[in-house]
Amino acid sequence: MTVTANTTRNDYTAGSSQNVYNYTFQLNEATDVTVILDGAIQTLNVHYTVQNVGSGSGGTITFTLVDSNNNPIFPTQGVPINILMSMDLDRDTAYQANGAFLATEVNNDYDRLWLAANQQQTAINRTLRLQDKDLSSGTMELPLKESRKGKYLGFDETTGEPVAVGAYSALGFVEKTGDTMTGLLNNTVGYAVQGTTFINSSRELSNVTGSISQFNNDSNYLNNTSTLEGGNF
Repeated sequence: MTVTANTTRNDYTAGSSQNVYNYTFQLNEATDVTVILDGAIQTLNVHYTVQNVGSGSGGTITFTLVDSNNNPIFPTQGVPINILMSMDLDRDTAYQANGAFLATEVNNDYDRLWLAANQQQTAINRTLRLQDKDLSSGTMELPLKESRKGKYLGFDETTGEPVAVGAYSALGFVEKTGDTMTGLLNNTVGYAVQGTTFINSSRELSNVTGSISQFNNDSNYLNNTSTLEGGNF
């Protein structure tokens, strides 16, 4: 059959008492798909089954676990479900001289080429890459490993090419509420997030709560009872 350009993955949030989910791409084999439930890879014919293999319009994935009373165990509502083509990129057919040249075998062989191309394009679409309208003519290769180890990834201010910048340190950065940051505030501009704990030195933020605020080099520091308010201080 013909193969159309198509994204080879579907992502869902589990619904209430729902164990059937669509995949919208062609599979030549049931083993050509990977199903991930809440971050855990599921096992074919143990956790799920695949319907409509070989259909150009796709089919369905059915979660099949049951309890001791043979009642279905549904994916927990709200958890992520990822269904993606993971076909092995190999060729297991070989045409023999003066041998059979059957349409079903040839079509399947050519279908795999285009399905593999779709699979690779889906993976490429999930990577960082240049846009077609980008006029960059330089290289976008990463710096060599020895040059980038322990560094942050940045981009040259003139060429826009990737460069390794600054020594990496977990100190001095806050990723989310509840994380900690260690470091002086001298000559520092940063951001404090509600519930974040800042430690170390005589000029510090400790057990601070409040809204997101910006702080700049200041002669004072906040104590345990201080609250961050919106704006500069």
